[in-house]
Amino acid sequence: IFKHPAGEPSGLDDEEFLGEYVAPEECTLSKLLDIHPGNFVYALANGPTIIEMFLAVMIEQTVSTFIAAAAWEQAVSQMVLAPYGLSSGKCVMAVEGFTSPALEQLIQKHPEVKVIRAPRNKPFPIINAAIRDDRDNYRFAPFEFTPLYGGAAINQSMQSLGVGGLVEIVGLTGGPNVTTPFDGQVEMTPEFVMSLTNAVGTSSSALAVPLRSVWDVLSEFSAQMPWLGMPFFPYWSPIYGHLNRHTPFADGAGVENLGVVSLLRRGVQNILVSYALGEDVLDGDKTDITRLFGVSQVAYYDVESNYVNELTQVFDGSGYQRLIDALREKSKLGLPLVHKDTYTVLTNKLAGVKGGWDVNVVWVINAVVPDWEKKLPKETKEKLDYDRTDRQAQFDNFLNRLQLVRSENKLAGFPLLPTSALASSLSMSMLSQFSTYNFLSAETEIQQLAAS
Repeated sequence: IFKHPAGEPSGLDDEEFLGEYVAPEECTLSKLLDIHPGNFVYALANGPTIIEMFLAVMIEQTVSTFIAAAAWEQAVSQMVLAPYGLSSGKCVMAVEGFTSPALEQLIQKHPEVKVIRAPRNKPFPIINAAIRDDRDNYRFAPFEFTPLYGGAAINQSMQSLGVGGLVEIVGLTGGPNVTTPFDGQVEMTPEFVMSLTNAVGTSSSALAVPLRSVWDVLSEFSAQMPWLGMPFFPYWSPIYGHLNRHTPFADGAGVENLGVVSLLRRGVQNILVSYALGEDVLDGDKTDITRLFGVSQVAYYDVESNYVNELTQVFDGSGYQRLIDALREKSKLGLPLVHKDTYTVLTNKLAGVKGGWDVNVVWVINAVVPDWEKKLPKETKEKLDYDRTDRQAQFDNFLNRLQLVRSENKLAGFPLLPTSALASSLSMSMLSQFSTYNFLSAETEIQQLAAS
């Protein structure tokens, strides 16, 4: 999605980065381990785990809420950005060919800043996050980081701050000394550079919260950090015109994990959803899909589930039952969980979505697929079974000792593995091949999307 910063090596082509697809019948252990060093699987699997990196950074730093958040950002950055030269805390996003007075002045004033360009012929990255208002019963507002702009395409007044408006990414954290809304050009001196590392770390920061239990083992100060891993940034709203120097941010799940709402805001009429969260979508009414249909039973802290639905619902609830019924039929047959449907979009002012039109959605769900597993070579199937029993039990016991999960909530096995468990090249490679198999099984539905 991004080009390497100036002065870095020229980057990989798509084939090197994604790697070769291998049919399940050919997924021998040796084939799964034959990974090019530039492949994303190699990059993720051949470094320390996210837990190891997080703890290493925390131990080095003075403990405070802000520093804890920075520790998570650095850990994520080292894991997913560093292998491609994008991990500098001074890497600022921009679109290829775009410049502005603010961006030029930033580069002149801070030569250490690297501008990483998003090519125009590649997918446009939208990194989801949220702003939360701790003084308003943990209310959330959607927030986006993109190479062109950042902010919120809404107008939402919370108890302690107003959220709304989009601004060039370098202007997110600093603003003019005015209090009136406006639309146009302004002069500002950003006091903080919002980097790609900040955006990626913020978007994934919920995963840092359970690691507080790990820090409990090491530090008496962790009790002072109820939002360990959640960052605070200066935030300037173009709509409200004031600068809040200590705004609490949260990960994208504060509003929605899947990115569907972000696309509906833009009027996208054909959406391919990759659902790869570590939960069984067929079991219960608390998955991230449910809130899109207004049927979620999730409650955040003191926030009731009706607020979660009000914040995110964009489809009528009847569509959820059609989806689940179709996925259950596929599951009974041992096939990949793929479903295509058309929904009428509902207006949701809190989400910044204007309704009254139809959208085509193809769902590709990460779940156990017996049809794929029965095609695997004998040695690979035996290794998979071992990971699901002995290795997974060892991992569960480790997490239980650190109080990261309760004993009654054991983590599911492959393919619902948590990121921190995917420490081996073999596990990562197998998951990559499995996910590709699922998408290839959706070829007909995806072609229908492209045709429409």
